[in-house]
Amino acid sequence: MDSSIVFLKKLSWTSLWTFVLSMVLGCNGDPFQNNMDDHIVGQLPSELTVVARVDSSSDEFVYMYDKRVQLIHKFNLNQMKHLFALKPLYASQSHFLLNPPSGNYLIDMTSTNISIYDHLGQGVHQPVQLRGVIKSIAYDFDQGYLIVHDFNSATSFLKLDPNGHVVDSWTAGPVLGDSRSLLAGDLNSRGELILALSDRKIAIVQVEESLSEKKWIFTETASPMEKDILWVGMTNEHPESVLIRGRSQAMLFNIDTGEILDQIEIDLSTQSLLKASKSNVPHFAILDSSESHGKLTLYYVNGTTIGTKSLVRETKPLLFSLLDATTDRWTFIEGPLPDNDDQSVKTVDDILSGRSLHRYRYSDFLSLADLSIENETLTRLSSEHLYLLYPSRLGLLKRVGLEGSPPTEVRGFNFPYLE
Repeated sequence: MDSSIVFLKKLSWTSLWTFVLSMVLGCNGDPFQNNMDDHIVGQLPSELTVVARVDSSSDEFVYMYDKRVQLIHKFNLNQMKHLFALKPLYASQSHFLLNPPSGNYLIDMTSTNISIYDHLGQGVHQPVQLRGVIKSIAYDFDQGYLIVHDFNSATSFLKLDPNGHVVDSWTAGPVLGDSRSLLAGDLNSRGELILALSDRKIAIVQVEESLSEKKWIFTETASPMEKDILWVGMTNEHPESVLIRGRSQAMLFNIDTGEILDQIEIDLSTQSLLKASKSNVPHFAILDSSESHGKLTLYYVNGTTIGTKSLVRETKPLLFSLLDATTDRWTFIEGPLPDNDDQSVKTVDDILSGRSLHRYRYSDFLSLADLSIENETLTRLSSEHLYLLYPSRLGLLKRVGLEGSPPTEVRGFNFPYLE
């Protein structure tokens, strides 16, 4: 076996991210350049767990892992009420949690384990055998799909019913057809996994058929991009349109017709990729530091075109980014530059001090919110609020309004579980 693979298997999840990022930064020397978002299927695990979708017309729920007492808590966010807590497997490890807004079930992920708990906290562990450390995740709760891509390039598929019960599962290797490997991908709203391949083709994988046949079932189309695709993003409104990005180009491409809807030129040899995100609209932010304060340019899917907006501001690395076209809001979390001893700082959960949240009306970049995030807190975002879980032995969750609503909190939920 390749000695590099043996070495990676011995690393913890946090150590693995630190190792990979230090290698990336060691190669280009740019502390802003965020290559961690490239070569993934879906999104990074820590970014999927940030957003809490809350609709004031109905009760919606979120699960949060409290490191201090090693418990997963379930909260009703509309009522700001604690419902119950459960002790997960591998309680001392980092946990990334994902749940539908209904709260019917919880997907709990550590570096190499998946557990699925029902609404009462009863769990099923390792419903599919992972082949390596989890790298990225794609999901669609409406279709019941969970797709996990790992650092050994295996892709595990799960089909879940509305209560989180496993209907089917399958793990695929990275090669499709004649020695073509997958480079990046995303799941669209019509049950297709769109993959960029190493021969510069795009594979359109039928997830349901692949699960049933236990093999890759796909059609393919030629990529319009001259070089390898590094990143793929889909929109729910237009499942036939895919935003693809390399180091020098980005294109909006129709996978049904093969038509290039829009394209732009970029230059990541002289500019820094701050963030590439698929929440909620596929977008990426690039920093041109040749100007005094640096020009931040946001590129995003805008119907059948690639929208572009620029803002001159003093910028730190982006840890998380959410673009919501329906509310005309761009919300992002910044953190401090990594120092020489810690170059693993690229996600919200990797750094617990010096963070700040900023919100703009993205149609004209009017500043709507600038909030410092208190140290050692875990974060969740909804359209109107920031939720902060504090490292309190007794338990403390605060809800902070992003645009003026008064704060509220719930306390003491750890008390019944203290030993």
